[in-house]
Amino acid sequence: MPKTIIVVDDEKLVIFGICSLLADQASSYEIVATCSSGDEAIKFCMEKTPDLLLTDIGMPGMNGLELIKIVRRTNPSMKIAVLSCHDEYELVHKAFMLGAEDYILKKDIDKTQLSQLLDRLLPETGGDFPSDGVVNRITPLSAAQEFVPVTAGSIGIIGFKSENDELLMWQPDIPMLWQLIDDDIKPHGNFFIGFHNDLIIYFSDFGTAEEQQLDLLLTKIRLSVSKYVNRKVFIAKYIMKEGESIIESYMEGLEILHGLFYYNKSTILSVKPMIPEKFSSLKFEISSCNYQSIWFEAAKDFIDTAAGQFVSPEAVKNELVFAVKQLLGRLEEIGRSDISVPVLRARTSYYQKISEFDDAGKLKKWILGFLGNIASELEAGRQTSGVVSNTKNYIVVHLREDLRLSTVANILGSSPNHLSTLFKKNTGQTYIEFVNRKRIEHARELLQTTDLSAKEIAFRCGYTNPNYFSRIFKKITGATISEYRM
Repeated sequence: MPKTIIVVDDEKLVIFGICSLLADQASSYEIVATCSSGDEAIKFCMEKTPDLLLTDIGMPGMNGLELIKIVRRTNPSMKIAVLSCHDEYELVHKAFMLGAEDYILKKDIDKTQLSQLLDRLLPETGGDFPSDGVVNRITPLSAAQEFVPVTAGSIGIIGFKSENDELLMWQPDIPMLWQLIDDDIKPHGNFFIGFHNDLIIYFSDFGTAEEQQLDLLLTKIRLSVSKYVNRKVFIAKYIMKEGESIIESYMEGLEILHGLFYYNKSTILSVKPMIPEKFSSLKFEISSCNYQSIWFEAAKDFIDTAAGQFVSPEAVKNELVFAVKQLLGRLEEIGRSDISVPVLRARTSYYQKISEFDDAGKLKKWILGFLGNIASELEAGRQTSGVVSNTKNYIVVHLREDLRLSTVANILGSSPNHLSTLFKKNTGQTYIEFVNRKRIEHARELLQTTDLSAKEIAFRCGYTNPNYFSRIFKKITGATISEYRM
C-alpha cells in the first residue's frame, strides 16, 4: 500500500514539479491532495490523515508554521517536512521546534533529493531492522522502538548551550548537521533523530574496548559541529550494555547530557549527574534584618555545592522552585502580598524560568537578581512601615496640637501626598480618619473620667470648633456627647 502525501505550496510550479517527480512511483507514494494555503491543508489533513505533510512556510493566510503547530497537536504521528527557500534559515529552525522532522530546499528538488527525503521519513521497512544491526542512515527514534543491536556498541548525543543569556528554545538544523559529519560517521555507525529533535549517533563498532578511539572520533565531530553553530557543543557518550535497545541507551545518554548544566566549555560527557541520598534543603528566611545577604549566600552555596557533587540539574531546579514558593508564602503571611502577588501573576512564572536554564552559572545569576528584587521591595516596605509608624506615634503624642497633614509631613521630612499615599496603603484608612479616631478615643476617655465640659474636651483633643467636634463624635460613636456621658 503506497504512502500518502499532502503537498502545500502557494507556487503552482513547485506543486507541479513534485507531482511530476513522483509520477512513476505510484506504487510507493500517492499524493492525495495539493493545497495552496494552510487553511486548505488543515481540512485535507483531517480528512485524509496522510503519512507525510510536505509544506511551504511563507504562504498567504495561515502560514506553514501555524499549520505545523496545529497538525503536530492533532496528529502527532504524521511526518512533516518543510519546503524551504535558501533565505528561510531561521524559519526552518522554528519549523523544527514546532515539530517538523526534515526539509528540502526548493532549488535542490530533483528526483534523487526527493527520493532521499521520502526514504528518510517514510522507510519501507516501517521500523523493522535487519538482524545484522544495519539501519537507515538517519531514522526517527520512534521507528526504532524494538531495535537491539547484535553487538553492543555505543551512542553519542549532541547537545548545545548558548553563549549569551538567551532562554528561548533553540534547536539545530538536524539535516545540515547530518551532512556536516556524515563522512566521519559512515564507516562506523548510523544516525537517529531523538524525541527532543536531537541528533543521536549509533556506533556499531565502538564498545568498551575501543573507547579511546571513540573519544577521538567524538572530539573530531564536536570540533566540526562547533564551526557550524555559534554555541558550546557537548556530546554525551554512553557505552551500551549487551541486550540493551537503542531507546534504553538513548534515555541513559540523555541523563549524561544533562551534565552540560555545570560546564562552561565544550566537552565530551560520560558521567551521569546523581541525586544524593542526603541533599541539603534550601530556605530563604526573612526573620533576620540582613536577609538579602543571607539569601545570596544560601543560593550561591546551594548551587556551588550541587556543582561539586554533580547533582542532577532537575533536582537543583526543583529545590529552588520549592524554596521560592516557600518564600512567597511567608511574604503573604506577614502581609506583603504586594510583593508575592505580582510574582505569582507574572506572564512567565518563576518556576518556568528556572526550569528553562541549561547552565548553572546563568541560573545562579538569575536567582540572585530575582532575590535581590524581592529584598529591595521588602526593605522599601519596611522603610515605608517605619514612616507610617512614626506618623502614628506623633499623632498619639500630639493630639491637642495642629495635626494637619501638611504640618506633620513637614515635621517628619515627607511630602503631604507621599505620606497620605503610604498611610492609606499601610493602614487601610486615610490620614484624617486615623487622626479623628484617635482624638475621639481620647475624648471618650475624658468624658468617662472627668467632669470637663464638652467644649474643654474638644480643645484638649485638638478641635478648635466644638460644633465640628460634636459632629465627628456622633459619626464615630453613634451617640451624642450627652448621651454618651449618661
